Amino acid sequence: MEKVQTELADLKAQGALVAESLKAMNESIQGLGAWMPKVDTSITTIQQTIAEMGARVTALEATRSAGADHTPRWAPSGKQPPGPRLGRSTSTEPCPGQG
Repeated sequence: MEKVQTELADLKAQGALVAESLKAMNESIQGLGAWMPKVDTSITTIQQTIAEMGARVTALEATRSAGADHTPRWAPSGKQPPGPRLGRSTSTEPCPGQG
């Protein structure tokens, strides 16, 4: 009889652990429900911004005349201008963020 009581106590302890786990899972699921509308709103905002940017690019491209010379200003000779100098700076001012 003592063995049965010990096993019953063990089962009760395991049942309490399972109940705790289920409670934690339920709280997590409820938490998902709380932030999902915020994510949906953010995604909708991003999609609208992308659509607006696409419309602006389309409008800018449409303003270019079809017969105009589209050669970039920097390339009259077909050569690209030199890029920024790489290497050590001779400036004595600190880099941004290193104030």
